[in-house]
Amino acid sequence: MLKKLLSLALLFMTVSCASRLPADSRCPLVEIPRDRAYLVQKINYSDEFQIELTGYEGFCGYDEKLDRHTAYITPRFRLYRLKDSDETRVDFEFYTETLQGPPEFLGKRIYSAGVNIGADRLEKDFNGPQVKVLVPRDAEDFPIILALNISSAQYLYNQRTFDMRYQYNLPEVQMIERTVYIEPAAAPANQPAPESSGCNSCGL
Repeated sequence: MLKKLLSLALLFMTVSCASRLPADSRCPLVEIPRDRAYLVQKINYSDEFQIELTGYEGFCGYDEKLDRHTAYITPRFRLYRLKDSDETRVDFEFYTETLQGPPEFLGKRIYSAGVNIGADRLEKDFNGPQVKVLVPRDAEDFPIILALNISSAQYLYNQRTFDMRYQYNLPEVQMIERTVYIEPAAAPANQPAPESSGCNSCGL
């Protein structure tokens, strides 16, 4: 009798395991655009927090309820406090978007996220909510964009302050701005070159 029960239990476990497809470690193929990987939240026109999308945890499997192959993505964030304040709650949005592949799998979805941070803490790492993205059966080459949902004004701000170095305990955050150097065109052969002003420290 005991041997029969053990055989039935083993058979049940075998059927249960066979009914689920194994997770695919090669999937998902997630891309994080750098210019949409962070945002600065302002309160009363002052930079209060920066949220940075630092990475993700993900895998692909089979959703039995949906009867579809699905990518499961958990975004990772880092929150920086930019100034002393009593604000302890930060809410924001992020999204997933698919632009290439079969039409029935394309689209954009926006998700809400938030985190509490102690008034005395300067930064905090945390995970956002896990989200699902439907993917084709062969999803190894199916790119999924993961980014913060930012406004046009925030996007322009990111372009101007592409990266930041945090100097805590200073009145303002030091920002590194992207600059573009354009080499001056050579003077025509028939015209004399312009005279130098002799100023080695003049600003543009």
